[in-house]
Amino acid sequence: MALVNSGFELVVTLADTGDNRTNRTYDLVEAAYADAAADAAALVALLGAITDASIVGYSLNQKFTENAFALPANAEIENQAFFAGKIVGDPTDSAILSVPAPDADIFTAATGPGYNIVDMGNTDVTAWIALFGTGGTAQLSDGETWDTPTVSGKRRHVKSFRG
Repeated sequence: MALVNSGFELVVTLADTGDNRTNRTYDLVEAAYADAAADAAALVALLGAITDASIVGYSLNQKFTENAFALPANAEIENQAFFAGKIVGDPTDSAILSVPAPDADIFTAATGPGYNIVDMGNTDVTAWIALFGTGGTAQLSDGETWDTPTVSGKRRHVKSFRG
């Protein structure tokens, strides 16, 4: 099992007069990045010529697909680990990220109250949180980063009509 390259997609964000925004996704046929980037630029230019909406921006994404996909046992995306922490430079603001179908090993206990508390000392959890901290490789919304010592986590169940 491996995640393999399955091509590129272009996601374009458009805005109307009332700043109502919508995204359109286009699968591109080129397999090489340079060719896909050229095709994306051409598609965006032509889209701009045939729409009255403003093009807010676009992203060119390389897609990866599991080549031996199998459904997991006992995983429910309605159960989520929610992480909340203060923003670097603004201690009055905070950000929340969630992880669907969290692994049971990231909680402090298999039953009881600890079943709903994320083990902040778990090495995988601390590494994941560090991705969004100062010097990390990802950002929270608006380009912000977490003050990592302030981050805490707990289990939540989110509403779903699928089961």
